[in-house]
Amino acid sequence: GSAAAAITRTPAGHPEGYLEGFANIYRNFINHIRAVEAGTTPNGLVIKDIVLTSPDKKTMRIGAFEVRNYDWDNSKEPTFIDITIRQAAIPADAMDEEGQKGLKELGYESLTLNATLTYKFDAASKTIDVANFALEVVDGGELSFSIKLSGIDPADLKGLASEDKEKGGEQAVMGLLARLNFVGAKIVFKDKSIVQRLI
Repeated sequence: GSAAAAITRTPAGHPEGYLEGFANIYRNFINHIRAVEAGTTPNGLVIKDIVLTSPDKKTMRIGAFEVRNYDWDNSKEPTFIDITIRQAAIPADAMDEEGQKGLKELGYESLTLNATLTYKFDAASKTIDVANFALEVVDGGELSFSIKLSGIDPADLKGLASEDKEKGGEQAVMGLLARLNFVGAKIVFKDKSIVQRLI
């Protein structure tokens, strides 16, 4: 009757959950759009609250993936990258048996990681500059390094990886090493608790 019509929001022939179902779809879609924000630089962006699920239903969550600078014009083989991953939470059950055992021996039930990579390749001087690679295990420690190489380019390394050793792979390695120059390198480890856990 008229009382039922007053509280019915869907036209005849549609199930009562019709509007709610579409509202959920739209809300989830908007939440995904809101997860992507403008970055702090003209080339940058930030994606928040990422959930990765493997085929065997194991999940890993990333608090934020920030791109400060990226060679979008050469996205398959970028000549410069400046990115950070924050709060990548990896539960023990997302690891293989050996990883779970190692984590348990260190007294962890899960790992939370932060990582940064700043990289640039100068084609004119054939210089590869990893200005910063940092990996932090939250409450464990942080390993960071920088390295600058000249005389080679990423294509040399890619070609080396695909060389068949039976077809001169060792010669290719020797040729690459002959051209390679170490301009500089630095490695730093800041311990928070990982050394104590290992002892």
